[in-house]
Amino acid sequence: MSLKTLVMTAVLTSGCVNHAKSSGFATSGVHAVVTGPVRLCHLCQAPPGTEDVGVIEAHGNNLGLEQVSTEFAERARLLGGNVARIDRMKAKYEWVTQTYTYKCGSSTCVGSRQVEVETFSVQGHAFHVPESR
Repeated sequence: MSLKTLVMTAVLTSGCVNHAKSSGFATSGVHAVVTGPVRLCHLCQAPPGTEDVGVIEAHGNNLGLEQVSTEFAERARLLGGNVARIDRMKAKYEWVTQTYTYKCGSSTCVGSRQVEVETFSVQGHAFHVPESR
């Protein structure tokens, strides 16, 4: 196998691995990372005494709500939130050109095809609800 084919295969293989990504912005200072579970809610009202600790977003290509929501909750946890509220969800579809390799005779050939890619995204807030004493 040539170096060019090996690199092309590595690029294509890494492009096939889908995982969610997220980002967040702290809105009320630095908080300790939450060690317990994070409650996920959609358009819920924050209980009295709750502190809004950050704005969060998560997205993934060709992933479902469960995988993106898990990443969303994880980002809230890292900002110090124990509640992650989903304010918006969006799915976007687009056609992209995917390059692939295949065996043709004794060599490796490169082809391309149009594939539909879905990007699912979730935006919202991380809250910290004090524990009951």
